[in-house]
Amino acid sequence: MDRKKVFIVLNPVAGTTDPDDVRVMFGECGDEGGMECEVYETQEDDDVTAVVRDALDAPFDLVVVAGGDGTVSSVASALVNSEIPLAILPAGTGNVFAQELGIPEDLEEAMSLILGEHKVRSVDVMEMDERYYLLNIGVGMSASMMEETERSQKRSLGFFAYILAGVKKALGYQPHRYRVTVDGEEQEVYASEVMVLNSPALGTSAIHIQDGIRLDDGQMEVCFLQTKSVLDYLRIGTSLLLDREERSPHIHCAKVNEEITIEAEEEVGVQGDGDLLGTTPITVHVVSQSLRVIVPQDLER
Repeated sequence: MDRKKVFIVLNPVAGTTDPDDVRVMFGECGDEGGMECEVYETQEDDDVTAVVRDALDAPFDLVVVAGGDGTVSSVASALVNSEIPLAILPAGTGNVFAQELGIPEDLEEAMSLILGEHKVRSVDVMEMDERYYLLNIGVGMSASMMEETERSQKRSLGFFAYILAGVKKALGYQPHRYRVTVDGEEQEVYASEVMVLNSPALGTSAIHIQDGIRLDDGQMEVCFLQTKSVLDYLRIGTSLLLDREERSPHIHCAKVNEEITIEAEEEVGVQGDGDLLGTTPITVHVVSQSLRVIVPQDLER
């Protein structure tokens, strides 16, 4: 029987995970899982998407990524519209995509899922400038937070590093005027953040900015955070943390069926799945059910 060929991408500086522990698991993947595994460890300034695309010429039957949402997004970009499934070992500061798909946060359990019984689920992705994103693309406040958060802080503080950066930025952050075009309909908004969402989760799977968003519904959601003071930010945070049915009046959301363009009077920072991407203007498209991901068999839609 032919051994399954597996390409593995490991981000050795992601989150607080010891990369040596992950390397040991990859050895088990080959020995106990009956797989032929090739491991690639990312380096700073790598074009991970290009590395994976080149590797797929081999070809491989499965791609595994060990890292956070940014690394997962980079690897997934190479697999969009491919028959090759993606498997995830959640090893980063933020593992929201894995959490939303029911993938165990414990690395040994996640590896057992890959090697054992599972199913493959097709999910949507968002495309911007020929690159794909899984969770959200944010313009404004979130990009400033990412820029403020150092890698050392993320490793020592985890998700709280982003909260600390957010508090610092909220003290002096000024909203911007945006021209937003959703499926051909243009509107002007004044907001501290414009966020395009493929998932309801915001920073952690425990916080949902808007219910009713699914990873496989063929749509995106755009949410505007319209704040004027630190008190407004605190009200938004309280509403999200308490998971109230009535959302904060400072958050307004709308469906995006195909495409959204975001422009600003001045250049405003942009982030996607936690990585800084440059500045406005941007155009984002939804690519429906184009990524295949290994998930637990009992996962509900």
